[in-house]
Amino acid sequence: MRALPILTSLLLVAGTSRPGGAQPSMPSEQANVRAVVERYLHGLKFNDVKSFEASFWPEARLLFVRRDGSLGQLTQPEWYAGFAGNAGKEEKGELGIAAVDVTGDAASAKVVETYPKSIYVDYLNLLKTGGEWRIMNKIYTARPRDSAVGPSRSGHADDVASLDAIIAALYDVISGPAGQQRDWNRFRALFAPGARLIPTVYRADSVPSLRVWDPDQYIATVGPRLESGGFFEREIARRTERYGGVVQLFSTYESRRAAADPAPFARGINSIQAFFDGKRWWIVTIFWEGERPGNAIPARYLETPGN
Repeated sequence: MRALPILTSLLLVAGTSRPGGAQPSMPSEQANVRAVVERYLHGLKFNDVKSFEASFWPEARLLFVRRDGSLGQLTQPEWYAGFAGNAGKEEKGELGIAAVDVTGDAASAKVVETYPKSIYVDYLNLLKTGGEWRIMNKIYTARPRDSAVGPSRSGHADDVASLDAIIAALYDVISGPAGQQRDWNRFRALFAPGARLIPTVYRADSVPSLRVWDPDQYIATVGPRLESGGFFEREIARRTERYGGVVQLFSTYESRRAAADPAPFARGINSIQAFFDGKRWWIVTIFWEGERPGNAIPARYLETPGN
């Protein structure tokens, strides 16, 4: 499946934020980038070196961290050699594109590969040159499937034992006074692989839009602000719908700079999708919107039915 066993990888990856209000790419470019990533996935699925050769620029970098913690780098032929012996053989795994972001002639993509015994997460940087998109850099992480994202990473098994517990943990882990570092491993452990955090953005000078983050992108983008300025958020009401292991809930929140502040500086609603796999709860998506002038929270979302 892979040329070398690895624990993790290290590489500078192009971010998905758009500083200065840059606009997202046209849908056609999204499709072009996805086509390259799909070709890359075909190579992984069928051990097809030709698909890789057509997906990477010749100077593309492939870095990995050895088990002893030292940094190594593979040439493309060295990496391809791990697939050549199984050419045409279909790997038993689920491969999919978790995210694609394109700005101008640069793009990033996240790929999740779930195999019977392990999970790989690949981060790809793509560059458009001469009208053609190809992969310029690749980073991938690996972990045994039985130690995938979960409470064992930080010892908070109680966080995921019930729906009430995981929602309480979500608000608790992001809250704290200015200067206090958050337990981001605990935060990561709440989310299913491929999970998304999606805030709505309303600006006076632009049309409404969405930002789409995975948990690590949220940590990198929002985490410093939470830790530097102080932030306390709590749930004040909830409405829940459930069918089997799938749950959709509207969680109304209040945000304060300090826990003792008499009034919140912000309110809003988190639309949270959660999943129960028979053993624990996972957060799949958090899609939220803050209250603003002309868009007050309806009274029915300020109380929990049955309370």
